[in-house]
Amino acid sequence: MFASPTPSFLSGLVLATSLVASTLSQAAHAQQDATEPTTEAEPDDAPVDLDDEETTPEPSSEMTSAMADEAGEEAGEKKKGDVQLLIGARYRMMVLPKGLMNMFGVDGGRTVVRHGVGGEVGGYFGKSADGFLVMGSVWWLGYGLKPTAFKGKNDDATAWEIIESTMGAVYLTVDTMWDHKITTGLSFNIGAGFGLGIVTGKLYRNEAYINDINPDLPADNGWPNLSYCPGPQGNVECPSDGNYGQATKWPVYPWINFQLGLRYQPVDWFVGRFDMGLGSSGVWFGLGADYSLFL
Repeated sequence: MFASPTPSFLSGLVLATSLVASTLSQAAHAQQDATEPTTEAEPDDAPVDLDDEETTPEPSSEMTSAMADEAGEEAGEKKKGDVQLLIGARYRMMVLPKGLMNMFGVDGGRTVVRHGVGGEVGGYFGKSADGFLVMGSVWWLGYGLKPTAFKGKNDDATAWEIIESTMGAVYLTVDTMWDHKITTGLSFNIGAGFGLGIVTGKLYRNEAYINDINPDLPADNGWPNLSYCPGPQGNVECPSDGNYGQATKWPVYPWINFQLGLRYQPVDWFVGRFDMGLGSSGVWFGLGADYSLFL
């Protein structure tokens, strides 16, 4: 037979039972937490289902062009057109070789260099290359000639005249040239020029005779020592029907030329040209400088 438990023993038994129950309860909760799946946060760079996203339409070509033009205007860019307005000036140096004069049936003469200047205005059609150039100009060209001896190629030695000129011409001309690009900013052009000049100044013609003692015009360029006839003398060298002073000149003179050259445009607002040609006034070389405005 067992002895009856004491009160102190019963109290300890109750305390031990409570501790065991508490420990078992905590272990059960821990096991339950371990068996449940852990939910992890999705990374920020997880793939996105494009089917669930709202699709943004791409801009049309018209919208893109409009936005580009607007952006260019906001940036202060100048929109270029297909036509350039050109305003500037030109210089031309005319060279009339003695040999070219002699080809027209005269003896004597001398190589003459003359100069011309004026303003010009025109248009260039075709942006900056492979276009067509039209230039109108009002300019002046000198036709001065110091005393020079001439005679007909088939005339004898008694037919010499001394000719002198203070003439000039105010020309109104138009140049038309086709332009072909060589490289960026540089192009080759070829074409023709046409116009009409109003002749100014005076032309002098005077019969002359050979004078080897004290000539007025020493021998040069194929002519002998010559002196002016003071007037009709009734002889062969100073005939009564000869020329003795101011002569009649053409009131107008045509400008007809074949020409070619180079055109240089380093920036939008400037165009420079080097031109050369052959025509009714001889061989010439020219320079042009123009302010360019795109339309």
